[in-house]
Amino acid sequence: MYRRESLDGVEKRIGQSTQRQFSDRQGLSVGYGYVYSVAAVSKNGYEGRRSEGLSLTFTPDYPPPSVVLAQPVQLDSARLSLSWTRSTEANFASYRIFRSTSSPIDLTAFPQVIINDALNTTYLDRGLRIGTTYFYRVLVYNRAGLFAASNEVSGMAR
Repeated sequence: MYRRESLDGVEKRIGQSTQRQFSDRQGLSVGYGYVYSVAAVSKNGYEGRRSEGLSLTFTPDYPPPSVVLAQPVQLDSARLSLSWTRSTEANFASYRIFRSTSSPIDLTAFPQVIINDALNTTYLDRGLRIGTTYFYRVLVYNRAGLFAASNEVSGMAR
């Protein structure tokens, strides 16, 4: 098994296997691209021609750290402002805000909004019904599709 760190990089032998699968976790950087190739080796140790390269980007197999969601701030009778701590996930993909009028929030439902900018840690929820309590959670997703959920908070439109 061979790996190079870019399409133009130097190819390095990273291991061998008699199986059809090979796991590579040594020295990989999250979000970085790698090109892999294989070659068959005879019983006498003669190596055949290497395969075409397969390009992959390393993504983590663990969820990102969760964020902390602050209590909503009421701006007027029909708007609540949300804010949360910024994600520290190097492989950040999105924040997904979930809203419900009951607790616990169904996190399998469609999110209220998806924010793809890690620096944007606020959301203004508009058009709320006066006298209704709303429950919120923010999920942080990484590029591998894994996520972590914030704490749940609630606020009432008054």
